[in-house]
Amino acid sequence: MEEHPGKQDPLRAIGRGIDPPDALEGRVRRTLTRRGLLRRSPSPAWGRVAAAAAAIVLFAVGYATGQIRRDGPAILDGVARYALFLYEDASFDTSRPPTELVTEYSAWAAGLRERGRLETGEQLAAAEILLEGQAGSIAVGERGPVAEAGALTGLFVIRAASESEALSIARTCPHLKYGGRIAVRAIVGT
Repeated sequence: MEEHPGKQDPLRAIGRGIDPPDALEGRVRRTLTRRGLLRRSPSPAWGRVAAAAAAIVLFAVGYATGQIRRDGPAILDGVARYALFLYEDASFDTSRPPTELVTEYSAWAAGLRERGRLETGEQLAAAEILLEGQAGSIAVGERGPVAEAGALTGLFVIRAASESEALSIARTCPHLKYGGRIAVRAIVGT
């Protein structure tokens, strides 16, 4: 667009040299506040007090949440998770073929799954690699299939409404009728 000499762009002229009256900003602010379109800003001291109070509340809630997770099972939808650790020692009855045991344990697990109580179940290998922290270093060793306290041979993760329900479920596991032991432990956290 071609400019004519001596003609000035009116939009450019607006921004120069025109200052609003001193009282205009205050009047606009009061009018907007009265109409509810603008809120009064709290004093900076109150903002700091409110921020400190919020920080204290958040810390307390976080601390309490951490304590709850460490002390008891994590409960989701009214149901907690428990691990059933299956142990075997030299007294475990091995007279039945392993395939029959797997079939029996699988049927038991399928029943739990149908009732919505089983998350997972796994058979573990007989040998294990054991890591132990010793004076700032880590010792690595292999343990055979039957340790003094018995070998951990399997685990199930179940869902139960309470510890007593978890124990009731564990009592029905076929592992016990063959002389095995089951350790029931709540799973904490998420």
